[in-house]
Amino acid sequence: MKKIVFIICMAMIIFTMQSCFKNGNKLEFNGGELYYTNAVLKADALKLGNYLKNEGFFNGEKRTVELDKNGKTWEFRMVVQKGTENDDQYINLFGFFSLQLSKAVFNNDPVDIHLCNDKLETLKVIPFKKQ
Repeated sequence: MKKIVFIICMAMIIFTMQSCFKNGNKLEFNGGELYYTNAVLKADALKLGNYLKNEGFFNGEKRTVELDKNGKTWEFRMVVQKGTENDDQYINLFGFFSLQLSKAVFNNDPVDIHLCNDKLETLKVIPFKKQ
């Protein structure tokens, strides 16, 4: 799993513009920032942040993600380098990452991955596919 997280980290651009986020709720983990909306309980955001830290996603470098929830579906939003949203290899990895987050953090609830620009505007959604 750590290899997948490393590859996903390579696809990210490091930006920290709070004004781009839906909400100002913020947690910090080993140099990483996790913002979460009012649809998300702080306990769920903490669980995700600790998981990302333990897996090496938050590895001391400045990284920013956002967690939201739409009904029963979790939305994991992350800024990626331009073009990543069109790369089939990364899309497959993000699909696998979605399954891992679902199992390890969100009690098998669906997790959609949102690949975003530097303003956290969604470029592409990788929908959850249960295997």
